Amino acid sequence: MVKDIIKCFLCAVRGTERTFNSYGELQDHLYKDHDMRKDPAMEIFNKYKLKEPGKGAEPPA
Repeated sequence: MVKDIIKCFLCAVRGTERTFNSYGELQDHLYKDHDMRKDPAMEIFNKYKLKEPGKGAEPPA
């Protein structure tokens, strides 16, 4: 059985790699180690997140 690799996108934007064994661990990490309102990686995430389900991400401007 192949296990998914769960990585923190906020750490990846900063040039570090952190992996987690479960999505619960990732969620704990995001709330404990990142201020989700002030992190510059959230600007990137919000720019490309889905605006309408099923339509895909917005193309870069």
